[in-house]
Amino acid sequence: MEWQYELVQDVDLLWRWAMVSDQQKSLTTMEVSLVAFPTRAEAHEDLQVQLAGRWDSRGHLQIPASHVQKLVRGVAWHRPECGGLANVAIIKHPRDATGCNWNIGPMSGICCDKCKAALIEEINVLRQWYSVPDGI
Repeated sequence: MEWQYELVQDVDLLWRWAMVSDQQKSLTTMEVSLVAFPTRAEAHEDLQVQLAGRWDSRGHLQIPASHVQKLVRGVAWHRPECGGLANVAIIKHPRDATGCNWNIGPMSGICCDKCKAALIEEINVLRQWYSVPDGI
């Protein structure tokens, strides 16, 4: 069975990539990108980073910290609590009990505390799926 990837636009005109089987058109565990993107190009870039990543022994896909930062900004840009978010730091730390080795750090922009509180659930989902490579 071969897998194919499609870029799809949702009803909110945001783009995601989706993984589908050529035989069943069924979806897999991480079947759709966790973050929606304003452009098709950004969804395609995310797909390429995902495909280049490798799975670690704890079940996290290792992707560059700079891309994790883009994903965090991607979930923040549509949240009203995060209006004016200019930047968010990704802080690497030793792997915790979940196997993740990063978290968000200080933010710059307006309403940072409200934004951080609004994003915590989505950040925790990203932390379940992604790690940054060791040694960086």
